[in-house]
Amino acid sequence: MTAEMYCVEGNYCKHLSGSYHGWCITDGDCDSKCIDEDKRNVSGDCGDFPPRCYCYTFCSP
Repeated sequence: MTAEMYCVEGNYCKHLSGSYHGWCITDGDCDSKCIDEDKRNVSGDCGDFPPRCYCYTFCSP
């Protein structure tokens, strides 16, 4: 996990993927990479410009 993590949509934290390289083209590829990257990741999607892969984990309250 990276140190740059922030809460989004309630109980989820969003952080940049550590293993996805290059532009993020499809959410499905990003999601798969995030889940394989860390068992705490629950999903992933593309965001920003240029598009990068962001992973989501559950945040501690």
